[in-house]
Amino acid sequence: MDYTAQGHTVGLAQRMEQIAEAGCIYLAEPSARLVDGFFRLRTLGQHQVKGVQHPVGVFELESVGAVLTRLQAAERRGFSRFVGRDAEMGILEAALESALEGRGRVVGVVGEPGVGKSRLCREFVLKSKMRGISVIEAHCPAHGRNVLYIPVLELFRAYFGITERDSAPEARRKSAGALLMLDESFREVLPLVFEFLAVPDPKNPAPRIDPQVKQHQLYAFLRGLVRTRSDAEPPSCSR
Repeated sequence: MDYTAQGHTVGLAQRMEQIAEAGCIYLAEPSARLVDGFFRLRTLGQHQVKGVQHPVGVFELESVGAVLTRLQAAERRGFSRFVGRDAEMGILEAALESALEGRGRVVGVVGEPGVGKSRLCREFVLKSKMRGISVIEAHCPAHGRNVLYIPVLELFRAYFGITERDSAPEARRKSAGALLMLDESFREVLPLVFEFLAVPDPKNPAPRIDPQVKQHQLYAFLRGLVRTRSDAEPPSCSR
């Protein structure tokens, strides 16, 4: 048997495709509401679309937006008051104080869906930033589950300040600058770092080696980066 999708939603998507200019992506208003913040959209006003009784709001997709998670999207709309998590916040703050004294910690926040795990972490991050503590965030979005090492990749990109709008040369400049300012010895791993960030240097490509060996080298670099940066920062900063 052959299967296909049909109905109003599919028809509306087809109409958006038909009226879109060459090289552009148009979204109908219902879709635009769902992705608001995740993408930058430009309103094109109301359009009369074949097969739809009333005019439809049409938006052009311009680029990736600043929002990465549903929590960030909710934050843009405005949070409700944060209450009832003093005990949990106390545990996180105790772990932070231990880390600031030189005893690093990994904390897992576990609970049923919807109980406020993400909000708790968000409030903890905001309090840490208010203390002047450096915070680097990485996420594991469901749509990225097939991207190899995506949390580590996001961590590196956040640390180096690389954005989606940066060109490959700009991404290499940012990452190389940050590493070499910390320690000149990082120069020898730059080809590996560039390759991992998907911005390889055509003039100095990473050597072709066994994937498992490359994985060990990547993890060794990450450990070295954390140690070097920790040694270079004052005790009041995060580890």
